[in-house]
Amino acid sequence: MLEKAIAYHRLGLGVIPIKARSKNPPLLSWEQYQRRRPTEDEITEWWTKWPDANIAIVTGAVSGIVVLDIDGAEGMDTVRGKHLPPTPAIKTGRGTHYYYKHPGGHVKNFVGAQPGLDFRGDGGYVLAPPSIHPSGERYEWAMPFNDSDDLADAPGWLLTLVSVSGSAVALVDEDLSGEDEPEWFELVMQGVGTGKRNDTAARLAGRYLGLGHSPREVRMMLSDWNKRNKPPLPDGELQRTLDSICRSDRNKRAADNLLTGDGKVVQNLPPGERQDVTLTALTNSLGIKVHRILKYLSEPCTYALETVNGTIRLGDISNVIEQRKFRLKVAELESVCIRGFKPENWNIIANQLLNICEEIEVSEEATEKGQTKEWVRAYLKTHKPSDDIGIAGAAGRPFNKDGAIHISSSSLMKFITLSMSERGISTRELSVRLRAIGAENVSVWISNKSAKAWKLPVID
Repeated sequence: MLEKAIAYHRLGLGVIPIKARSKNPPLLSWEQYQRRRPTEDEITEWWTKWPDANIAIVTGAVSGIVVLDIDGAEGMDTVRGKHLPPTPAIKTGRGTHYYYKHPGGHVKNFVGAQPGLDFRGDGGYVLAPPSIHPSGERYEWAMPFNDSDDLADAPGWLLTLVSVSGSAVALVDEDLSGEDEPEWFELVMQGVGTGKRNDTAARLAGRYLGLGHSPREVRMMLSDWNKRNKPPLPDGELQRTLDSICRSDRNKRAADNLLTGDGKVVQNLPPGERQDVTLTALTNSLGIKVHRILKYLSEPCTYALETVNGTIRLGDISNVIEQRKFRLKVAELESVCIRGFKPENWNIIANQLLNICEEIEVSEEATEKGQTKEWVRAYLKTHKPSDDIGIAGAAGRPFNKDGAIHISSSSLMKFITLSMSERGISTRELSVRLRAIGAENVSVWISNKSAKAWKLPVID
């Protein structure tokens, strides 16, 4: 890892260490490295201290790059038909990172501006090969980055997307007064050819909407511009582009309203858009992309929230409908405090979350009891019980006593977190789960003093 981190540094990229097999958090305070690249001595010190740490490249002006994250099939559907210039790219656990030249100005990050799309600008970071994704997959270059000259300019449709997103600002600081048109505007108003029409139409639509024009006015202006193209876009295709930009703008405003206390606007949207707005509102509140909510058809049903960082196991339905419990669950896993919602607004969000759940059939092994048994079985494979109660107990290792295996909950918890990559399970919840499979919390004498241990039942 150290050799690769230094190699990235010599390419002009800023790097920081991230917890091994994780996307976050950074292993140090990294605010200063958003403005300056670390020295080779600093990099050597970090990866000597944390040799297995993942490598993160700091995006923005400090490295001269911005990164588009296309996440899974949803992201590919969003960009289908859009121009993606050849540029250095990385295969991730779920999708692809595309590296582009930093366009100048101050570039903010956005999350979920359209389904499956995230963007990292100034003050962001992305993992780089040979880092390991939480799923266990290793990041790999799909198109290598050997020199800054390899970087392509960001496509026009991406610039437009950022300029109209509620989660970001314009990539280039433009004067939207209309008195001093930017250079790109003057050029494209002369008309463009095949391959540039859709992206340019989207960019123009975003600009006109940003100036306060109504969708009807924008349609008339786009129609006039389209006549200069060679050849013009079909009317239906032009309308679909405008509809997409208007929908993104409307949903962005609805998500903003939901966060600021107006939940009524969400109820007036079509079901599909209500889903997008609800997840966008949560994403903006968390600062972490929320993909979907899952409902496991176990007995009783349990729920989970899938984010860009992993899965938050919410547990039973009370952790969805009760805002306090929901916020605690999120804070426990993501180490961020989700902003509070007005009770009436949370009711709208909670009901919508329940309506958009993706139901998943589960076997007995996938229930909480089955999962807990699997954790214990895996733990005992690598932590063999000892007959020497004193030595094993003092070290927190399993031991045999009275024909039963006894384990330390803290040792089991550490194993679950590090070896099973399980997140969001508290010590209290683990205790509840152990009792559910028939384990008994008992006191035993170890080295002439009483200590607590879990006496396990026979686990088939």
